[in-house]
Amino acid sequence: MEVLGSCEKEGSVEPHEHGTEGTKEVEERDGRGSPRVEESAQKEGAPLTKEELLQIIESQDHTLEVLKKEAEALKRGGGDPLTPGL
Repeated sequence: MEVLGSCEKEGSVEPHEHGTEGTKEVEERDGRGSPRVEESAQKEGAPLTKEELLQIIESQDHTLEVLKKEAEALKRGGGDPLTPGL
């Protein structure tokens, strides 16, 4: 299931899924340092490893931090919190 939201804004990261089973964080990052998430080579239904679960949690933490920054910027009436001055 794909979750659309703040990461899907124009000029942001490529469309991706957040916190879905069978995914892993890729070391490659976009221009703003946001992690990209892509499906792993695991078979469907296979249990996730501890490392994969930690990577998913870190991705969720990143998403939460981005949302907090965006909320603060909106409260201040500012633009994009990740690209100040625009």
